Amino acid sequence: MFKNKNALHSRLEAFLSSQTSVYQEIFLVGGAIRNTFLNEEVEDFDFVVKNNSILIAKKLADYFKGKFYILDKQRETARALIVLDSKKIKIDFSLISGNSLE
Repeated sequence: MFKNKNALHSRLEAFLSSQTSVYQEIFLVGGAIRNTFLNEEVEDFDFVVKNNSILIAKKLADYFKGKFYILDKQRETARALIVLDSKKIKIDFSLISGNSLE
């Protein structure tokens, strides 16, 4: 629900940055990128990581006192629901499929 050039809320960006020592690379993918370029609202965020996608979703939900759900255990896809600046934010994490983002 953020409509600006920098789609990531500073608190969310700070949390993700603090996790790079564990996850090495965290990539924003999907509609949030498109909506940011079009200067439209970002209703949800999708991230891919190389490992432990379920764990980072749980950590994020815990950090922001939100909710956590496993969407697909086999494919390691999970969701964190948090509130930032009175806005409900949906954040999904999954594993990178293959060796690249492509």
